[in-house]
Amino acid sequence: MPLRIDVLSDLSLLPTLWTAWESLTVESTAPLVGLDATSGPLWFATLIQVFERARAARIVVAREGEHIVGLLPVYLEPGRHACQRLVAATELYGGRNGFLLSRPDPDLLGSLLRGARQAFGSWQSLRTMLVEGSASAHLLEQLVNSSGFSYVAEAGWESPYFPLLEDAATFNAGMSKGLRQTIRTATNKLRPLGHLNFVEIGGPENAQQAIEAILAVERLSWKHIAGSAISCVPEQEAFYRALLPPALAAGLIYGQVLTLEGQAIAFNFGLIRAGVYSCLKHSNTQEHQALSPAQVLNANLVDRLRERGVRVYDYMGRAEPHKLRWSNETAAYARRPVWIYGDTACGRVGHVSHRFKQLLRTRLGRAASRPPTQESD
Repeated sequence: MPLRIDVLSDLSLLPTLWTAWESLTVESTAPLVGLDATSGPLWFATLIQVFERARAARIVVAREGEHIVGLLPVYLEPGRHACQRLVAATELYGGRNGFLLSRPDPDLLGSLLRGARQAFGSWQSLRTMLVEGSASAHLLEQLVNSSGFSYVAEAGWESPYFPLLEDAATFNAGMSKGLRQTIRTATNKLRPLGHLNFVEIGGPENAQQAIEAILAVERLSWKHIAGSAISCVPEQEAFYRALLPPALAAGLIYGQVLTLEGQAIAFNFGLIRAGVYSCLKHSNTQEHQALSPAQVLNANLVDRLRERGVRVYDYMGRAEPHKLRWSNETAAYARRPVWIYGDTACGRVGHVSHRFKQLLRTRLGRAASRPPTQESD
C-alpha cells in the first residue's frame, strides 16, 4: 500500500491522532528500552499547554490507506534561517523516547524524516534522545547504512531500574542490608513523632490536593535550596499542574504522599504503563532528611505498585547511590542525545562539522588528562 505523508500544523486537531498515537507508543520491560508514557499523546498535549516552543510544533504523519503508521512531532529551533535545525518535542521534557512507528522499517523512518521538509522546508539536523540498544537506535543504524542520512550520538547517562519480583519477602531479601536497616530505624524514629499516613495519589478527585502537597514538600526540601525543585521552575510547576488531572483520570499516574500528623513530609509519584512505574519526582522535607522519610515511603510504594500489577520500577533519573540499594537485580539503560543529519548538502556539512568538534573535544580531553612531563635539568 502506498505511503502518504501529511503534516498536522493545527494542534487543536490532536485528538484525531490520539488512538493511533497511543498504539505507536510501545513499551518493553526486558530489557527496559521501550518507549514510556512521555512519548504518548497526553504528555505532548501537556507540553503544548506549557511550552511556547511546543505550541509551534508540527506533527509529520505517515499513513498507509486509512492507517497511521508513523508520527514525528518536531519544532523548529529558533534563530536560524539557513540550514534549519529541528528538535523532537520530547526534548523539552521527556524520558525513554524514540521513533513512533508501527514497524521497525528503516524505509518508513526515512520517509517520515524526509516528510519533515513538508513541515518546515529543507532542514540540516534533527535532535532527539534515544535509548541505547532500543529498537529506535537499531533502526537509525539501519537507516544510515542504506541512505544519505547520518547521525552523531553524544555521551549520555544511565538510569537504573529493578524488578519488583513476585512478593515482598523475595524483594526485601534482595535489598542491601544497609537499606533494610535504614528503613527499620527511620520507621521506629518517625512513629513516636506522631501519626504516619501514606496518602495515595491515584484518582482525579484529589489531583489539586496532590499537587499542593507535592509543592509544599518541594518548598521545604534541599532541592528548593539548590534551585532544582518543581517549585523553583515555573514551567515545571505549570506542567505538573496541567498533567496531573488528566493523567490521574486516565490511570496513567500513581504515587504516594507521606504525612506526619497531617503534614506532608515526603512524596513519590510517576507514570504507570504496561507494568512499568516510571518515577517522575520524589523528595522529602529538609527538616526530616535525617529520618529518611523518602526511603520509608518508597518501601511502602513498592508494595502498593506490586499489588497494582507493576513489575518494573524505573527511576528515570541518573544513577545516584541511593537508587542502587533497592535491589540486587538492578540494571540500567543509557539515554544518549542524537543529532540526525539530513540527506542534503547542508546535512552533510553539518555532520562533518559536528564530528570534527566531537573529535576535537575528545583529543583535548585526553591531552588535559595526561600527567605533565618532567623537564630534564
